[in-house]
Amino acid sequence: MSQDKEIDMHIRLTRILPRPVFMVWCFLLLTPGACATYDPVAVDEVPFKNHSETKVDGNVRVTAAVLTNQESEQVFGVDLALRWVQAVWVEVENKDSHNYWLLSSALDPDYYAPSEVAYNSHHWISPKANDRMDDRFRKLGFRNPIAPGSVVSGSILLLNPAIL
Repeated sequence: MSQDKEIDMHIRLTRILPRPVFMVWCFLLLTPGACATYDPVAVDEVPFKNHSETKVDGNVRVTAAVLTNQESEQVFGVDLALRWVQAVWVEVENKDSHNYWLLSSALDPDYYAPSEVAYNSHHWISPKANDRMDDRFRKLGFRNPIAPGSVVSGSILLLNPAIL
């Protein structure tokens, strides 16, 4: 772009938007992303366990609940349905004498790692909120192994079948 065209464009912009209005407009444009918040609800405050189902096989008890879109948004702090993700909460109690492993990818080939969904949910200009989100998704993910005498719970994130 030639220097004459740049000057002409600058003159037109300053005529359309006087400098104070232009500065306020820029401030308003940039501020919302910088102040993006991330405030998920404590897991114990979301009543998804009320509609869970439990199965026992020998010395292993498995309880699972498919979170509603509203419950997922409360727990994870973002609208997972917009990202085509379905959260399933799983709790495994191991009363056996050896470790068990829950292979999330074997449950569903469309399994997503918590870090994938967190990254896909990042705010465009809020690194602190993104760090909190990464940490939250990591802590909520199901973690192996399920040691003898222990109870392990966490979420598994899958492709939402309602969108297919």
